[in-house]
Amino acid sequence: MALFTHLRTSLIVAPSTSVGKSIFATGLCRASLALGERVGYLKPVGTGSGDGDDEAHIQRFAPGVDTACLFHFDEPVSPHLAVQRASGTPAALSPPTDSEFASAVARHVVDFGENGKGKRSAMYIESAGGVHSPTLSGTSQLDAFRPLLPPAVLIASHELGGISTTISAYESLLLRGYDVDAVLVFREDYYRNFEYFESWFRERGIRVGVIDKPPAIAPTVEEDQKNLDEYYRSISEASASAPLQGVVESLQQIHQARMAELASGPRRAIDTFWYPFCQHSHLKNDSDIMVIDSAHGDFFSVFRADDPSSPSPSSTSLLRPVFDGSASWWTQALGHAHPELTLAAAQASGRYGHVIFPSATSVPSLTLSERLLSTVGEGWASRVFFSDDGSTGMEVGLKMALRSYAVRHGLEKESSGQLAVLGLKGSYHGDTIGAMDACEGNIYNDRVEWYRGRGLWLDPPTLKIENGEAVVRSEKGDVIKSFRTLSEVYDIESRVLNDPLAEVYRKLVESDLKKRYEEGGIRFGALILEPVVMGAGGMIFVDPLYQRVLVDTVRNDRDLFPDPLVDPPTSKPSDDTPQWRGLPVIFDEVFVGLRRLGRPNGHEFLGPTTKPDISCYAKILTGGLLPMAVTLASDNVFQAFYRPEKVDALLHGHSYTAHPVGCTVANKTLDILDGMAKRGAWDGPKGEWAANDVAASVETDETVWSLWSSSFVNEVSSLENVEGVMALGTVLSIYLRAGDGAGYASTAAQSLLAQLREGPSLPSSPNTSTAGLPFNVHARPLGNVIYFMSSLNSTPETLRGVEKALLEGIRRIRARIIASSVGPRPRTTPHQHRTRRFRERGMMEAVHWGTRDRVLFADSPLACVAAAAIQLGTIAVLAARVPPGQSSKSLFALSDSACRLFAAPVLIAAHVYLNAHYKIGILLNDVGTGIITGFWCLRTLDLLVVFPDDPQRTLPMPPLKDSLQPPTSPKDRPRPAVLLEPVPPPCTLAKVQWAMELWITWRGIGWNWRAPLSRAGNRDPFLRTSSVRSFLKNRLLHLIMVILVTDAYTTIQEEVPRVRDFMSGRPGVSPLLADQPILWRALFSILVVAQTWQSLELVYDVMALGFVGMGSCMGCKGVFFEPWGWPPLLGGMGELWVHPGLSLIVFCITGLLHEGGNLSLDPLPTGVHPYIASLPPIGSTTMFFILQPFAVAVEALCKSAYRRWKFEKFKASGGKWDPKSLQTFERALGFALVWWWLGWSASWVVEEWSKRGFYSERNAIANFSVIRGIWKGTWLV
Repeated sequence: MALFTHLRTSLIVAPSTSVGKSIFATGLCRASLALGERVGYLKPVGTGSGDGDDEAHIQRFAPGVDTACLFHFDEPVSPHLAVQRASGTPAALSPPTDSEFASAVARHVVDFGENGKGKRSAMYIESAGGVHSPTLSGTSQLDAFRPLLPPAVLIASHELGGISTTISAYESLLLRGYDVDAVLVFREDYYRNFEYFESWFRERGIRVGVIDKPPAIAPTVEEDQKNLDEYYRSISEASASAPLQGVVESLQQIHQARMAELASGPRRAIDTFWYPFCQHSHLKNDSDIMVIDSAHGDFFSVFRADDPSSPSPSSTSLLRPVFDGSASWWTQALGHAHPELTLAAAQASGRYGHVIFPSATSVPSLTLSERLLSTVGEGWASRVFFSDDGSTGMEVGLKMALRSYAVRHGLEKESSGQLAVLGLKGSYHGDTIGAMDACEGNIYNDRVEWYRGRGLWLDPPTLKIENGEAVVRSEKGDVIKSFRTLSEVYDIESRVLNDPLAEVYRKLVESDLKKRYEEGGIRFGALILEPVVMGAGGMIFVDPLYQRVLVDTVRNDRDLFPDPLVDPPTSKPSDDTPQWRGLPVIFDEVFVGLRRLGRPNGHEFLGPTTKPDISCYAKILTGGLLPMAVTLASDNVFQAFYRPEKVDALLHGHSYTAHPVGCTVANKTLDILDGMAKRGAWDGPKGEWAANDVAASVETDETVWSLWSSSFVNEVSSLENVEGVMALGTVLSIYLRAGDGAGYASTAAQSLLAQLREGPSLPSSPNTSTAGLPFNVHARPLGNVIYFMSSLNSTPETLRGVEKALLEGIRRIRARIIASSVGPRPRTTPHQHRTRRFRERGMMEAVHWGTRDRVLFADSPLACVAAAAIQLGTIAVLAARVPPGQSSKSLFALSDSACRLFAAPVLIAAHVYLNAHYKIGILLNDVGTGIITGFWCLRTLDLLVVFPDDPQRTLPMPPLKDSLQPPTSPKDRPRPAVLLEPVPPPCTLAKVQWAMELWITWRGIGWNWRAPLSRAGNRDPFLRTSSVRSFLKNRLLHLIMVILVTDAYTTIQEEVPRVRDFMSGRPGVSPLLADQPILWRALFSILVVAQTWQSLELVYDVMALGFVGMGSCMGCKGVFFEPWGWPPLLGGMGELWVHPGLSLIVFCITGLLHEGGNLSLDPLPTGVHPYIASLPPIGSTTMFFILQPFAVAVEALCKSAYRRWKFEKFKASGGKWDPKSLQTFERALGFALVWWWLGWSASWVVEEWSKRGFYSERNAIANFSVIRGIWKGTWLV
């Protein structure tokens, strides 16, 4: 349910009908009104008419309450019957689903809260009938309202039997996670239930409000209404001691306490917890902690005290749905708070609590064990060992395997203590000491003092979907083989017989093992594998054929793994479970088992004959509700511990072994999963993935499928910044191209996940998210891997919504950041270097808008066209006259992208200005400019302040060389590839300071506002290693040049009569631009360009010199006071020759600023030229700014096509074709075209602004002029 600071919500429920819900609802509404609250009443489902209409009753006796009924039926019966009997109506033909029902309620509450504008409010939602009365779909009301989870007010029954029904209703509410804020009951003096309730609920900390019963029905309607009105007044309004006023005040206090509890959660958590897998030095701010208020299905309900996407946080819900992208560390199978699992846990808790397990049993534990042996352990397992989590379960498995090997081979304790394991690189089996030793050195065990790493870990070939094909690569990244579909990859029996890779893998395994044996000092006691995918190591999908060959080699190669000296023991000669050969094989199915990948066992993907000797299951086992793990073992392994002495037993366990609550929940989970399989719950995704298999003519017993759509997987796998994708069952893994290395330590995925988690909420529909509300996505990265995990019952609508958000987010990741690398790059050949430099040169010539997600590369035509369309749409709206009183909502019919590109503040300012002008008749002039500037600044700070934090954000700054040749001299060597710019967490003073630094230094976000300059951009004064002296010297020279340019154009403007007359704007003196010769028109345009350039540079240079100079003198540190905080803004005029597109970028950046300033010129001054007077007062320079972004887009498109042609020719020549003459011709052509374009398109600005006298305005202060002093001897003008 939405949560507002100013709005509290209560769900009014009762154990049954006829206990007074509507009476109490009316009284609560009137009490809230009396206390000054804005009140809403919602009856989601209403049945009956006339006196039975609850909404009409509220309207009659509580005027001023905002009432609504979402679904109404005339017949006074249960809602599910009312739907069935309303034959022929739309509701009967298509009754709303539970999701649509919850969405409608949530939408109404959110609208009521947002429309309240911060006024203290209350919303009362009255349920129908009793707590378990069915909704329109037949679902229990408590389950239908559960996605919203509003606080409840329980109306107790005052009648005979009411104590039992009320307590049952209360317990039903608790079982589903509801908070019961208050209990209300009528005073009835015969049964006196109220006395029992006061005592019983007081012990549970719940207030009970006792209210006198309403008066008996009067003979006439008028008298009856008068009596009821007086009754409501007495219980709600008569005085401050009115009983319901006290209840309302209590509800207000509970609401405020809840807000305080949630708001203080992050700081208390930081000060209290020691979090797992978290570096606490990174958890310093409240925004680093996610406060989960509740969870349901695939979503958390997350508290966020200040929603950065809202212009008015106080009127915005503080709870938002957040998709649980990691399935809460891979545990969820059926979604959060599944009611059947909750009831199963409650039943077992009530029956058993916890009971001792050694030498004892309980029905739940025995049932679960037998079930596991007959399903996942069928044909190989005979024993089940219970433990508490996956790591412990794997540690038990290691003890079993190593003891079994030692017993069979007759090893003494000293020898058996040196046994090692055989595994795969990238594996992870838990974080207990023994499980860690079974993995190679990695980030998890690097700082564990007792870690020894006892084993050999082979480098397996990996599997990814790349460009729509399944590709197997070697450990070095070389392509080994490609497949059309995943079903071909996992058709193991066919591949073992027919795929040449089987023999290649066998020889590779044998070679690696022989090499290690030759080094000496190792003896293996077990093979340990994560079938199919190694999760924590980075979601590494292994070619299943390799794992199959490895298992077969261990079991069949007697040279590498000789037979034991003694026969294996057995207690049951008739036992048909297999006896291990070579080494005991342990399958770690903690992550992949129990249908996580679409099949009951992960090892089924290795073939039906490949069974483990030991296997561990956890996570999904209990549906994600309780911790529990099981380790299954064959009888052959069990017999190694079957001895007379207790010391030979498996002396391992924990106090809560086989706890009945967990076993009961596990049994229920398996029941539900088996039921889903039988009724074809996954036939939809299976069919979609099978369509691709049919095209490939693959015949397998079972299709390889995923809940994630194959079309989405193929599309993402084709993106340039994605190495590959894998999807299997509930698992989706996307591997980003990361310059800082792959693996857990990489930070490549953090920026995308931060955007999904903290950025604007994603649009939703009733079936997409909790109650259909806009949602965000939470996931934990694995280095450069973005992985997501659904539940096995996730809805297609939810996953399609997440897929859409992922696709858009990945596309926004800038290839230049992802492709960057930290530290020295590997040595490259001259040809490779020239090829890379060519591509960098093409990518870096870009249009920068200043936000991290809005970088439009010249090699991205669609992005350039989108930039043009955004600015065109913005200015087109500005250019139109807005009729008086027009709603501002119509002005926001633009995309979110447009609003984030400063369209929103400009449109808001324009709307305020126009309405004030037309309605009131006042002239805003300077005030209008101030409004625009204020909104622009606020919106920019909003974007910057909430920008996601990243403590290790790497920003590439590759050099731009004019030639494709590699650097040959120290002067030409490239600058450092990356710079580190830590971004502070949002909503902190550090973030505000960071944002202001960006604003003042004009750096954009990070270093993105860096025009593509090859010369100025690589000079020493603009590097972080710059000296203050070199920076000040360079900027001072630049400032002198700016002043001289200013002096030159003002001299021309004042001393050349034709220019002076044109720019004076005087009627009858100033001619039209169209009447001027082409050379004069060109001169006027050049003057405008020069003025624009100098005005920006003058402010920038003065501020840069001031701050850096002051910092040098006073010893100040920070972005304001150090050279690297002031990178080149626009460079020098000489850059227009090297990069002619720079001039267009300058005008595009300043376009909206010019257009915004134009608002302050309305109304037109009197006596201007008739042509100018005929122009609309707003948008008279609009054509100039409409055409500018299109020019940028056209330039980018042409350059993109030209570069592709040139690169192909360059590549075909082996890197030798790159003539200097062609570069000179390109620059000359670009220079001529750009300046012709500026001269032509700037005519709108030149003519309009000159006619308004903009260029002729002079201040009374005398200015020093070098040019006029030399020319005319007049040094002061």
